[in-house]
Amino acid sequence: MDTLHPRATNRTSAWIMALLSFVVIACILPLATGCGGAGRPPKELSPGEIPAAVESAFQNAGQEARQLAGELVATVEAGDDSRAYLQLQALLSRSDLTTEQRDVVSRSMMSLGARLNAAAEAGDDTATRVMETHGAYK
Repeated sequence: MDTLHPRATNRTSAWIMALLSFVVIACILPLATGCGGAGRPPKELSPGEIPAAVESAFQNAGQEARQLAGELVATVEAGDDSRAYLQLQALLSRSDLTTEQRDVVSRSMMSLGARLNAAAEAGDDTATRVMETHGAYK
């Protein structure tokens, strides 16, 4: 019986997690953006756009959500995509977000998720673990 090399198995798992992440995000975004999008798909935010978009969307949020958003901005600016992705997940799970806030978080997840998937495929163990963890809960 043939056995797969552990690295090949991790890359296969990362690819599956990437596909699963895309499907989950694709299912969440229509709910988050509503019907007013005139048929256009949402545009993902580049990592450089995320801090300003998050600050704007969360400026009038409650104290806890605003604090989480501030921590997210600092993490994105520090370039820690893995931690930022997990922080985005935590924000998205909150029931008190507005439509605009959900939209910004979802669009940010699209961008960072794509970057993490690429890093996982390139052999980044941290990115692989984050994407596997994300997939395990979906």
